[in-house]
Amino acid sequence: MVGLTRDDFLTGLHSILHAIDFLHTRASISHNNIDVSSIFVDSKKKWKLGLFEFSCMLDELSQNRLEVLEILKNRPEDRKAVEVSESAGHAYDVYCFSRMVVELIPKLHFEISDFQTVLQRSGLHPSPKQRPTAAHLLKHSVFKSPFAYIVSFLSDYVLKSDTERFRFINEFPNLAQQISEEVLCSSIIPLILAPSVFTDFPAKSLVRHLLTPRKDNEVGLVSEAAFSRLVVPYISRLFRHHELTTRLLLLQHFKAYARLMGHETLKAIVLPEVCMGVYDVNEHLAVASLSCLAHLAQLLGVTCTMGHFQSLGSQMDSRGFLTTSPDPDSPPAYYNLMVAPTKRPITYNIAKRPWRRTQVTLYPDSAPKANRQARAASTETRNDTGRRLCDMAVLSAKYVPATASIKKPGDICPPAAKRQVLTHYPTV
Repeated sequence: MVGLTRDDFLTGLHSILHAIDFLHTRASISHNNIDVSSIFVDSKKKWKLGLFEFSCMLDELSQNRLEVLEILKNRPEDRKAVEVSESAGHAYDVYCFSRMVVELIPKLHFEISDFQTVLQRSGLHPSPKQRPTAAHLLKHSVFKSPFAYIVSFLSDYVLKSDTERFRFINEFPNLAQQISEEVLCSSIIPLILAPSVFTDFPAKSLVRHLLTPRKDNEVGLVSEAAFSRLVVPYISRLFRHHELTTRLLLLQHFKAYARLMGHETLKAIVLPEVCMGVYDVNEHLAVASLSCLAHLAQLLGVTCTMGHFQSLGSQMDSRGFLTTSPDPDSPPAYYNLMVAPTKRPITYNIAKRPWRRTQVTLYPDSAPKANRQARAASTETRNDTGRRLCDMAVLSAKYVPATASIKKPGDICPPAAKRQVLTHYPTV
């Protein structure tokens, strides 16, 4: 938890609740082991739910099983946790989630008192039927902050309809202004640069704003200083990604950010990649690459740029990557050019030495093609239907659920005997 910010914490909780909701509604599985030890954080700060050795199907839950699980977790005194209701299969996981969060908040000193109150009153309620589902908790206002909303949307981008995507893209500039530039560059922009978002048609306007750093007193998502320090490493990696739409987008806005990438990055990474694009059989890619090659000549010098270009072409030709089939649109005509100051003419025929191109494109187009509008209903519409007033009231810190009596302890089986019936499922 070292270095964990409030936004990181809420985004992580949002991911875990999504995983719980998926297990309950799609797989009919109860995780049964939601705790700090079952949460894993990857290099991109995304939280993953693991340790499924105690999980079971929802219809296999029983008070006896939960009593054994609480003993295995060294919590035998928590009698509220083991209450079971056939109509509330979600209850135990929600209880464990609420217990974990309520115990963590005082240690982290984050101000999320409203959400904490909801978890204490409803998530830890003695009656399983009074506990909200993971889907209900996801609708709490604590997850509606600009940062949490953006990260949540981009994480589930492929599940959104085109209507939702266009609305999100239109809202994004205003939302981004409410987030610090450091957090925007380190946590949100990497999600935008993911292929599923970066190459999608609705995101084109967002990509334009992202790849156009703002100068002093200009409007833009990222300043030139932050772009050079935090965004350039991601752009450099994208240049090594040989996908047609990705490369065309990078080349389309190349002049806006090229000077910020640094001499060594341009020379070692960008220049060879752009040179290879000029030789590609795809006409649009070759034209865009040739235009950017001219801009690189301004930044790196003509000798360096054309040296790379000529050397790469020779290597590709010697290894059989290039074909020299003549252009059928070029007539076998001779052209004369007068060279000053000698004024001696040069005569050449392009049909004798046609331009070399790759036989097949080196940049396949894997960008999304189909319009999701026709085949995917809006997830927001689907999730918001049928919400009762009482369900919305649970999310209020002022809501006080009805009290319920706690049943007496049942017979407790030895832990070793119960371990045999517990199954194993993969990480969510």
